[in-house]
Amino acid sequence: YHTDVSFHQIRPSESLGLKQRTYLGWSQRLRWGGFRVSQDLQVDRSSSTGDWKITQLLVRASVPITEGLDLNTRYSLRQPSPLTPLDSLLPDRRDQATVGLAYWVAGAMLGGDVTATRLEGRDIAYTYSASFNIPRSVVLDLGISASASYWTREDARTLYLSGGISRAFGLIQARAFYHRYRTERGQDDLLTNTGEAAINFPITRRVYSSVQARIQRGENLSSKSLNAGLWMTF
Repeated sequence: YHTDVSFHQIRPSESLGLKQRTYLGWSQRLRWGGFRVSQDLQVDRSSSTGDWKITQLLVRASVPITEGLDLNTRYSLRQPSPLTPLDSLLPDRRDQATVGLAYWVAGAMLGGDVTATRLEGRDIAYTYSASFNIPRSVVLDLGISASASYWTREDARTLYLSGGISRAFGLIQARAFYHRYRTERGQDDLLTNTGEAAINFPITRRVYSSVQARIQRGENLSSKSLNAGLWMTF
């Protein structure tokens, strides 16, 4: 079991026109065998009335059902305190609850979950997700992953599909992914297909480099990008 409590106060310069902010945080973690539960809480004090209110809450739990099968739940609440005039444009409150199952066998994972999201003053929106991941396949020694999500937002329906493979060639890591995104909202449909490929490789014993290429194609949105990176370990 682990817990911590913190106190925070932000005092911006008067020239910025921002409000002073005071808030408290409290986190807990409990692990008992395969059972895990955690909680993160933040309460803010109103700069005008002095009242305290919950601005962020996150509770997560994982319960083992049988060997390799876990039940996962999550609840989050966001209720921000306005600090600037722009903050008043955000929803006053956002609640989200998730329940799902994850099955582990021989290092591979298969999971699925359902999420309900409610923004204050709007209808509940649902998201259905499924995914699987194989770190190393028997054939060709590949890492294989795939996921799918379907969600509704008022009159919009969205489907997102993703799949990828990865493989190590000594110290060189290579991976490739494909993403498909489709939103249907009356006549304002959006469809994009995206392909990505990346490779990480060492230059010296401590210096590494990476190169990533990305191509996105769609009727309303298309792009191409090439990124290179360099980092050092100590």
